[in-house]
Amino acid sequence: MPTLTGVPVTNQQIVNFRKQFVATDGIEFSAGNTRNVRLPTEQCIQGIECMMSFDWESDDAGELTAAKALNLIKWLRLKTGGTSDIISLQGKVLPYIHQIYFRESPYASQPGVNGSGSARIHFYIPNNAALAEHGGAAMMSPLDVSRTTANLEIQWGDASDIWSAGTNSISNVKFEVDVEQSFSVDKGIPGATGYGGYLLHLMTTDEIPVTATRESLPFDLTQEHVFSRVIVYTETDGEFADGILNSVSIKAGEATHQKLTATKLQVRNKSRYKFTQLQTGVYVVDLMTPGHWEQMLSFESDQRFRLDFNVTKPAEGDSHRMYVVYDRFLRP
Repeated sequence: MPTLTGVPVTNQQIVNFRKQFVATDGIEFSAGNTRNVRLPTEQCIQGIECMMSFDWESDDAGELTAAKALNLIKWLRLKTGGTSDIISLQGKVLPYIHQIYFRESPYASQPGVNGSGSARIHFYIPNNAALAEHGGAAMMSPLDVSRTTANLEIQWGDASDIWSAGTNSISNVKFEVDVEQSFSVDKGIPGATGYGGYLLHLMTTDEIPVTATRESLPFDLTQEHVFSRVIVYTETDGEFADGILNSVSIKAGEATHQKLTATKLQVRNKSRYKFTQLQTGVYVVDLMTPGHWEQMLSFESDQRFRLDFNVTKPAEGDSHRMYVVYDRFLRP
């Protein structure tokens, strides 16, 4: 019998459903400001396809930042009910989210230096995690916002976030948003609110300043949530940097569930997620084998779990930060 996150799916619960992409008005660009677009809420949202494009000019002194065009997006947030963050991610981490779920990098035609041209960046935000990753339990976690509102919001940067030197400019910035929906042919849809196997997929980010070398920097994991992975990335002066994270442990009380070094994580991530090279300052801590949702780390009991980071404050650089993206699920 097929199952959905451990819940048996009977013949009566199986329905036909169809996929459709719905174009929105997109998100207006306004340098240094926050803008949003209202998403359609009539049907369950499987994911959100985004395309950013702009024209650029740069002189021969121009120097690109590591994240290039995606640094124009300081933060991307998906909000429901006006205030609740379902997604909260920095622009620079968006291609890694795409790579982790689809095992290949998203399309990117980046800006350059000493010339002019057009840039175009594509990425996908997976609300239904199982459908994106290995075509798992197909209707595990679509976003059901039929009873509320949903807005995709961008906190914009400007040209100085794309280039770190030189005289540079951008124009004709467009941000297109297509919403991938599923709607049932018969009544009811597996995965919608009220269905036994439904999980709400959350991806939110904590920012942690690294002001000193510490063997133990603990952070509690949220109770009542089910975790598939944790993505950690480290920066010095706004650029991805190695040498800050030494290891990460997952602990329950004084017992260590697992401990992984930064080097081992980078090597493992390259093989598992098909990165073309070891990713500087990016570490994916898997709490399950991809596609095996029954292995997810559940904190729905009274047991308290925490992440314990071993970090080093580098001797060079003015500002050092660690960001933790929690890829997790909640039963509404």
